[in-house]
Amino acid sequence: MAAETLYLTDRGNGPTVVLIHGLMATGDMFRWLAEPLATRFRLIVPDLPGHGRSGTVPGPYTVEAMAAHVVTALEGRGIHDAHVMGYSHGGTVAQQLARDATHLVRSLALVATYAYNIATRRERIEGWRRPTWSACSACVGSPRW
Repeated sequence: MAAETLYLTDRGNGPTVVLIHGLMATGDMFRWLAEPLATRFRLIVPDLPGHGRSGTVPGPYTVEAMAAHVVTALEGRGIHDAHVMGYSHGGTVAQQLARDATHLVRSLALVATYAYNIATRRERIEGWRRPTWSACSACVGSPRW
């Protein structure tokens, strides 16, 4: 996997921070953070394979393959340790990156993400059929809690 095929922005100086976007988004979702973070950190923001300016990067588009592309891009830029933040689906990519390239990940921040969906087929169907419950004071004491 060639690092030059994965689009990313690289700006600022200091410890490296990598921001990984969610599914059906691009690194542009972090543009509001880029300027303030780049004053203190080297900010790396990729467009994951199949997304945005990395839309022509060939598949597969698995979490493992996306993480491998990010590793190749970071190592290709001489980055040997980074603080990594993944949002939504980007959090799964960040987790895979931490598993596959522990030497690269100094810290890991996961925002609105998941690790692994182990729900059975029946549980998924039931989840679609009934509304989601939230942990609110009105729900506490209900049969579900």
